[in-house]
Amino acid sequence: MGTEIHLTGIYMLKAKHMLKITRLTSVASAGIALLALSATVKAQVITQTFSVPTTATAFSDPITYNLFNSNLGVLQSVTLSLTSTVTANVNFYNFTELGGPFGPPTTESYTNATASVPVSVGGPGGLTASVTGTAGPFSGSSSVFETVIPGAPQTLSDSVTITSGLGVWESPPGSATGTLTASAGAGTYGGSSVTGLTAFGGSATANEAITLTFTYTPPVATPEPGAWALVLASASVSFAGLLRKRATKVA
Repeated sequence: MGTEIHLTGIYMLKAKHMLKITRLTSVASAGIALLALSATVKAQVITQTFSVPTTATAFSDPITYNLFNSNLGVLQSVTLSLTSTVTANVNFYNFTELGGPFGPPTTESYTNATASVPVSVGGPGGLTASVTGTAGPFSGSSSVFETVIPGAPQTLSDSVTITSGLGVWESPPGSATGTLTASAGAGTYGGSSVTGLTAFGGSATANEAITLTFTYTPPVATPEPGAWALVLASASVSFAGLLRKRATKVA
């Protein structure tokens, strides 16, 4: 019986020590977690998007975008992305619709009508992209003065990431202006008709979208003084309790 009581006392003593150690571990873990939280800051992003609907080239549309608010943190990079869809068209002209020396209006036929139109688009930050849009060959007929026959849409894009000279992209706070542009160069056009009272030309349409992304790191979060005081106080109480227990056992 005496042996059983002695063993029970040992187990109880070990259990109490384990409880103390667990409390100390919990307090230490809380302190470490709080410290880690104060030192870990994830990058954040702010995105702005601007667009121009499908429009005949050329166009030049001004935009106003917000600069990065430097009060939010440290700007790490600026990324600008451009996407555009360009469509070239064959333009068929039936001059009989004008009357006069061309005679009465008639329906005119055409074959192998083609167009090739170079198009360039651009935006802020040096964004630029170009493509040669094509349409045809087409064959058909028309009784109106101008017939526009679109080719297959073509997609183009450009992207640039800026990591230096970022001061021009930030302000506490502010805005800046830019321009979304599209232009068409001299193309080549052709086709055949029976009477010769016709002509062929070309044109193009384009849309454009610009995405402006700021990547930044916010200020490091500093724990409130009260939070640190709570962690330290809890640790002090736990350590003091453990020392009193040891002192009692020695006495």
